[in-house]
Amino acid sequence: VAAGALTLTCGGTNLITGGDSGSGVTTLSPTFAAPLPAGACVLSVLAASVDDADLADPPAHPVADHLVHFTVDAAPALTGTVPAEGAIAGAGTVASFTFDENVADLGGAISLACGGAPVAGSVTGSGTATLTFTPSSPLSEGASCTATALASAIGDSDAADPPDHPAADTVRNFAVDSA
Repeated sequence: VAAGALTLTCGGTNLITGGDSGSGVTTLSPTFAAPLPAGACVLSVLAASVDDADLADPPAHPVADHLVHFTVDAAPALTGTVPAEGAIAGAGTVASFTFDENVADLGGAISLACGGAPVAGSVTGSGTATLTFTPSSPLSEGASCTATALASAIGDSDAADPPDHPAADTVRNFAVDSA
């Protein structure tokens, strides 16, 4: 197998850094710089670069190139929050975190604290791109609040894992309007 017989591309240049050639081998173990970028990838075995070792030729090469198409999953990424960082919100506000793919509340995905005390409430939106924390009662006027989306308690809804969780927790601070 000649050097360059294998290529691995994920929207750009060849990512293989070694292990892509050998003499008298039936298995190659290519190496690449991990992690692979998210998105569509193609592993190619170039027929013209593969030569069998027997003396009964032709054929000495595979009939055609062999292509393996696959997709590398990405972690859910935050695309927006309500209220925004530093916002002034009403006493009846909810805290929402929106991601670039459908996510699930694995238990305690969003918490809210105002004036340093936890706020009782519930999380809805599992199976959609937006998780929302709704307080059980109106927030105290003039309070400083912190909404937190806990990465380890948020899972994506696809079957291609890992990664399953956002890369990090997201914290948003806001104030409750003093009417």
